[in-house]
Amino acid sequence: MQASSQARGKKINTVASLGFRSALLGRIARAPQTRQALFLFCGAATIAILMSTQMLFQAFVWRNWSAADILVAWLAIARDRLVVALMIAAMLVALGRSPRPDAGGQVGRTVLAVLLGAAMGELALVVLGIDDDREDLMSIIGRVLRWGVLGGAAATMVQLWRSRTDLAAQANETRIEEAQARRLAASVQTEVLQRQIEPHFLFNTLATIRSLRDSDPEQGQHLLSRLLDYMSSTLSCVDGRRTTLGEEIELVLAYLDLCASRMHGRLTVRCDAAAEVTGYSLPPLMLATLAENAIKHGIFPRQQGSITIEAGVRGGMFEVALTDDGVGLTGEMGHGLGLTNIAERLRLIYGPAAQLRLLAQSPRGTRAVVSIPEAAACS
Repeated sequence: MQASSQARGKKINTVASLGFRSALLGRIARAPQTRQALFLFCGAATIAILMSTQMLFQAFVWRNWSAADILVAWLAIARDRLVVALMIAAMLVALGRSPRPDAGGQVGRTVLAVLLGAAMGELALVVLGIDDDREDLMSIIGRVLRWGVLGGAAATMVQLWRSRTDLAAQANETRIEEAQARRLAASVQTEVLQRQIEPHFLFNTLATIRSLRDSDPEQGQHLLSRLLDYMSSTLSCVDGRRTTLGEEIELVLAYLDLCASRMHGRLTVRCDAAAEVTGYSLPPLMLATLAENAIKHGIFPRQQGSITIEAGVRGGMFEVALTDDGVGLTGEMGHGLGLTNIAERLRLIYGPAAQLRLLAQSPRGTRAVVSIPEAAACS
């Protein structure tokens, strides 16, 4: 019974020991430095074997030696190359544990490690007495320098590849940061536009509704309903997302309906948007800003007029146009904050291909055209 318990205990200890060693080896294999060291030793051994095959491609060897002699000679050369290559790998691992220098320092440190490793490898072959020929100092120096040239060339190529990879990673990070900055700028500008567009008519509209309470309650109720429609559509743009052309048109029509009520019917509005583009995306409040600009600078000075909204695709560009027959282009109209924000938002979101154009109409009036690449608008 006692022997059985001892056997089970010994078995458990053996299993535990094996499990511990397995876990330890697994942790070592997963360590980054260990993986790098294994890679260096395997790579060095592979390079040594490949270098030793140089003699096999010389014609006089096969003409003068037997296959057995060639095999023995090749194994001797492979052994020598392997000893030196493994010493070089050991030096690379040892120097690799120090802090990583810049690109030039990395190449210099690699060359130094190769030279030291090659010298130690050649010295080990001499000390072990594997080949008496290696006692010739000049031949040893020649072989060490050859290893240094090969190692330096390899280190330079690796460093160039790493530099290219690092530059690509930095460029990618820069693009991500620029995209985040563009999204932030667009969001901030949306908030600016919201604060800009509402105060111009909100209080006047409320005053008109109050005055209609006694004189024309039905019209006042209609005006209040349209104001609620407008406010609801405006608040839905708080998150800065892109809206569709259809949503923007609904918002603008509610706004223009309010303006028409305040002007007692002296404003007419026409919408001519192609059905296939109403689902295309558009930055929020962009069309509303154009409408507000046309009313403030074009229609209100005359206290009458008309506004036409058009949208379609022309030459691969999604175009939205708002035309009024007001007083026409003025210095104040062409350089307002709202129009500047629109042009900047188009550039930030869609790139230089997107633009805002202001065109003078005959005999009077202004046509504002927003052009966006169709591929970006319908995505």
